[in-house]
Amino acid sequence: MKTGELVRKYRKIRGMTQAQLAERCGLSDSAIRNYELGNRTPSEAHLEMIAEALEIAPEALYEVRIES
Repeated sequence: MKTGELVRKYRKIRGMTQAQLAERCGLSDSAIRNYELGNRTPSEAHLEMIAEALEIAPEALYEVRIES
């Protein structure tokens, strides 16, 4: 899964809206929306802020690429 998809997955597991997540991590809701849609890629600092707000390890939001 891509980072944005992972943000959405964990946000929904926590029962949060994009606006609630944005408020908890100090970002705008448009930033969260763009990350989830894949329009933008969050910086390391933003990933850490999002992970903290979701109460998960930042590594859980890293895109895992599988190559064969």
